[in-house]
Amino acid sequence: MQPDSRKLLADVHEAAKDIAAFVKGKDIDDFANDELLRSGVYWKFAVIGEALSQLRKIDELTFDRITESWKILAFETRLFMDIR
Repeated sequence: MQPDSRKLLADVHEAAKDIAAFVKGKDIDDFANDELLRSGVYWKFAVIGEALSQLRKIDELTFDRITESWKILAFETRLFMDIR
């Protein structure tokens, strides 16, 4: 695994932890009514999507080892299509 791959995977991990912390104790109504919460979650999903996209370009073998990597990228793309 390339050193840049480790950095990108660390970015994904950190963003996922942040999302979990942001939504801890929240329900769907909290999410729907809190623009700041939504913005933070969306931003962290953008970080995840960008990191995985870059990982795919520089280290496809590592990218392919991530379970559901293509679904994660598709989700991030869909998320941002829906909020435009």
